[in-house]
Amino acid sequence: MDAVAAPPRPRIGALAAAAALLAAVGGAVWASGPPSPVPDSAPEDAFSAERAAVHLEAVAAEPRPPGSGHHAAARDLIAEELEQAGLEVEVPAAVGTTSSPGRVSAAAAENVVGVLPGTAPTGRVVVAAHYDTVPGSPGAGDDGAGVAAMLETARAMAAGPAPRNDVVFLFTDAEEPGLLGAEAFTSQHPLGQDGGTVLNWEGRGSSGPSSVFRSAPLNDLGLVRVLAQDAPHPRGDSSTAAFFADQPYDTDMTAFANAGFSGLDSAFGGDAARYHSAQDTVENLSRASLQHHGANMLGMARALGDRDLDGLEAGEPATYFGAAGRLVAYPSSLDLPIGAAALALSLAAAAAARVRRTATVPRMLGGAVAAAAAAALAYGAALALWRGVLLLRPELAPLAMVGDLYRPGWLRAASIMVTAGVLAAWYLAARRLLGPAATAVGGTVAVAALGTLSALAPGVSHSYTLPALSAATGMLAALLLPRGWWAARTAAVALGSVGAVLLLVAPAVSALTETGLPGAPALALLWAPGAVLLAPVLQIALPDTRRVRAGREGRARGPLVTALALVAAGAAVAAVTVLRPGYTDAGHPVPADLAYVLDADTGEAAWATRGAGDHPWVADRVAGDTPVDAGSLLVSAPPGFALEEGPAGAADLAAPVAEVRPAPEDGVAGREAVLRVGSDRGAGDLRVDLERVPEELVIAYPGLPERTAELQRGASEGQGLHLSLSAVPEEGVELRMRFDTEEEVEVRVTDRTHGLEGLPGHSAPPGDVGPWVLSDSHSTLVTRAVRI
Repeated sequence: MDAVAAPPRPRIGALAAAAALLAAVGGAVWASGPPSPVPDSAPEDAFSAERAAVHLEAVAAEPRPPGSGHHAAARDLIAEELEQAGLEVEVPAAVGTTSSPGRVSAAAAENVVGVLPGTAPTGRVVVAAHYDTVPGSPGAGDDGAGVAAMLETARAMAAGPAPRNDVVFLFTDAEEPGLLGAEAFTSQHPLGQDGGTVLNWEGRGSSGPSSVFRSAPLNDLGLVRVLAQDAPHPRGDSSTAAFFADQPYDTDMTAFANAGFSGLDSAFGGDAARYHSAQDTVENLSRASLQHHGANMLGMARALGDRDLDGLEAGEPATYFGAAGRLVAYPSSLDLPIGAAALALSLAAAAAARVRRTATVPRMLGGAVAAAAAAALAYGAALALWRGVLLLRPELAPLAMVGDLYRPGWLRAASIMVTAGVLAAWYLAARRLLGPAATAVGGTVAVAALGTLSALAPGVSHSYTLPALSAATGMLAALLLPRGWWAARTAAVALGSVGAVLLLVAPAVSALTETGLPGAPALALLWAPGAVLLAPVLQIALPDTRRVRAGREGRARGPLVTALALVAAGAAVAAVTVLRPGYTDAGHPVPADLAYVLDADTGEAAWATRGAGDHPWVADRVAGDTPVDAGSLLVSAPPGFALEEGPAGAADLAAPVAEVRPAPEDGVAGREAVLRVGSDRGAGDLRVDLERVPEELVIAYPGLPERTAELQRGASEGQGLHLSLSAVPEEGVELRMRFDTEEEVEVRVTDRTHGLEGLPGHSAPPGDVGPWVLSDSHSTLVTRAVRI
């Protein structure tokens, strides 16, 4: 059978096609990256990463958990910078609360609010980022970059003409313990009562492009047009936003959306191994990512500040995606027609292939089946590479929770090599069994059909329908042109491959920055359709030399040997990368979880780890039985990270405060109990576990308006309540509870401090060992129980 397009001189054609394909993918990937940093010599009304970096160095020098000294210093610095820029500034203190079934979180939050008043407001624009961090992390990426970008944006906007609408720069507090500053703003602050449009900024690593990954309402066309038209370097994809809408990955945008705000959620996520760690430092943060954050922030804030916000939301979903550095957006109502057109053209190409006798119907059906096999092979290859790395370095498994490994550049290259090699081998096998035309045409029909089916969900089909439409158009043109017109037929399939390059292969390469090696198997959803739709180009790049030079079998095996060699080379690169001396060191530590739990009632203590029981630094501590149920007080780990405990010496640590106070007579039905909780050893985080869910829970931080928590009962009968308190002051927090029973209720109070220094039998970890991403890793917990 004939190919869709085949060159008369295969060697020259192969080199040219391979070079063109690599250049196209490389160019598209480069265009999707962050922009170059702008120096501090830029005009006053422009965003400069170099100027913003000065703020970053001041804010993100130390960890800033709520209630800590460095947290207070960052708060005061932010307020001072806003005042110097000429904004109206306040620092309201309020109690924020959030709840889920069986759980309540609360904190005394101190948001910093700076307002740039509008001249004729039609609404309110809120630019938001959180300034608190998890314990132990300086948080340059999460979320110091957002804070620094906001300070530079506020200065640049204040230096220019006054906006039409009020622009609120909201630096939220206590995001890490549960979005509590954002909740306090939307529930209690006057500027948070009437809704508005939010631009929220996050960081989940220390490099990479700043991209919109969530919106509220989901993929609203009006909001997306702001991103496409007013952000100088727009990045985002409606299918990603649809995915995150169903995932439990909350940011402050969740609290804003729940309160009726609309808006966009942006973040960068490269080098995610540094997320929530001591390595999330100013030195490690990419200035290009900071520039991308800030340039888009300034562009969209200015545009929203000057437009009529009453007509912002379009009320219909958008399909949008990046292509060569720009953003394409259109109504999602076009998804199904585009899918139908792609399917119709691919079927027309199949009919043309049958009429011209380049492929039979059974073989083209085989091509559709082969397309599914390509996806399975791409998934399996990426998964095998990741599992292979874990076989060589099993201690790196905890990094999968944050999505990437250290020094990811070579590992990304290895993943690309393995996946590309496997898919090249797939194509060679499919071509041998089915023929080049049947493989290309049948596969294109399969991708178009998949895209048409996915068009039933708005905003998710474009990655398949548009490339399939492009490829089908090119193949149909090539099949209809005379066989002797090789140059024209080649040009047709080359142009038809543009969609696969821009929307499948290049995004798969770029997405490795976000997914890392652990998430690379999911990219089979991009790699495999890309290879299928590039089949006509692969036919040129991987010529079947047996058809040109009969009898020379060695050359016939050349492409397959090259493909398999590429797989082997990728595996070798990954192995050498993680096994080389110095892969882990003080700047790239192995996450080895360890926590200490002391029961102040019994004087007994335990060590506990989640998943690190085999590590030499941990193993001896978790050997043996212990009467302390440490695991019930720790954050749950994902499956595969076994909880192991062992006996520990009892440290001389003060028990948490759990003072039962008299309950006032108020004539309301039910039994009221009052409990003051706190920490005499300076812990800012408390956990309060009640064996029974009260009918009412009032949380009172000293000097702040009290909050009545929303209580959601768990799914199982008799499940208790877990209450997390952050930024607990020296005076403690008063809890007033009402129960529908006269029976006493057991309450367990646990305080937590970061660090293990000074504990009995403790030795400092080796230089290449650090805590895990879980909030209580390398922490000391002291617990006690009372009955109320």
